[in-house]
Amino acid sequence: MNKFVATAVAAAFIAPAAFADVDLGPVKIYGSLRSAVEFVSIDAPTGTAVQDGVDSQTRLADQGSRFGVKGDWKINDNLKAIGQVEARFYLGNNGDPLDGSKIGFGTRNTFVGLESAVAGKALIGRYDNAYKNIRKAAFSAFDSNLNDASELVGDKQVLNRLGGRQGDMFQYETPNWGGFNAQFSYNFGKVTAASKTTTTNPSVTCTGPSTTTLKCTTTAGTTTTGGDKINAPQMSVMAAYNHSMFDIGVGYSRVDDATSDLTAGSISLTSDKTGSQGSESLAAFTVGITGKIAGAKLSAVWEKTQAESNNSVDVKAFDQEQTSYGFGVYYPMGDWEFQAAYAQADNVENMGKEVADTKGSMFDLGVAYKIHKQVKVIASYSSIDNSKNTKFTTGSGFAVPTGADASIIALGLRADF
Repeated sequence: MNKFVATAVAAAFIAPAAFADVDLGPVKIYGSLRSAVEFVSIDAPTGTAVQDGVDSQTRLADQGSRFGVKGDWKINDNLKAIGQVEARFYLGNNGDPLDGSKIGFGTRNTFVGLESAVAGKALIGRYDNAYKNIRKAAFSAFDSNLNDASELVGDKQVLNRLGGRQGDMFQYETPNWGGFNAQFSYNFGKVTAASKTTTTNPSVTCTGPSTTTLKCTTTAGTTTTGGDKINAPQMSVMAAYNHSMFDIGVGYSRVDDATSDLTAGSISLTSDKTGSQGSESLAAFTVGITGKIAGAKLSAVWEKTQAESNNSVDVKAFDQEQTSYGFGVYYPMGDWEFQAAYAQADNVENMGKEVADTKGSMFDLGVAYKIHKQVKVIASYSSIDNSKNTKFTTGSGFAVPTGADASIIALGLRADF
């Protein structure tokens, strides 16, 4: 009966005209329901007015709920086709993606591809890039987050800001060669750059037969505000070696024809309005290692992120570097799971000189208890320490004001199916 229901639901995604010619194969329905009450406390700098919505509050926040359908179709003994449709939805946040995430059909990993035990896996669609996947392969204590409220990795967090889920993606993953594996991903671009404002100065035109009878006209300056649609391709690679006692890996990612000002902390792409890109880029390199002892995982990670902008008319030229690092531990014990992690981003260096008040740090502590094979109760505490110019936050997306510190206590449930 379950197999019949799964097949029927999957069939709803197939066009009726093609249904008779398609072998559905084994299809699985899966998902995860995740939500928590978050107690958010904001400590803003003295004299800073904090707007409603980003001040201290209690909120019901989604922690990464999703629903998916996936299947595979055998082509021969060494090759099969694979496909998946995964959607994001929200239990909390009033059903809205207040953290800036996308909502709707196919907004999570959604792809079609081919997989072989000999040649590896290749896919196209929306998928986690290779730089994001280095977390699980090399410093998995940071990837085993119990909830989004304690997540320290992502574009608004201290670590792994170029790792993400992207559309227009081609991804290749090697087979596992005695513990060694590698991934390559290429995102063709088509993203929206950050909103920005360009202002031209007012002009004055004077006419007249002499200087004493001049008639002058002032033309107001013009202002253009908004984000650009840009092609900012991103290439990512990772390589890792997994052993029963340890994991180790490296990752690299680069975005061309766009950049981001690292002094703000979070990543926000900006492009030259003239379209004459070429000297703008954003790149990151990371090294991670995990030791495995008596079931526990102890991870350490180091990362350098670099942003360059040399020919933009809207953003002054800069060559920035920022170093980040972190330590984490994850330990399952029977029906219990424990996690702790710390991450820090040092001050940005621009043209070789340190930029003051551009660092930040994050700490989290979490525990989960399994009340059913597929249901957990989760509690976590997260602390965010921002410098004057940064606004790092956790994965649940609370918009921390610039320069403000924050602490978040989250209590919630997670049910997987």
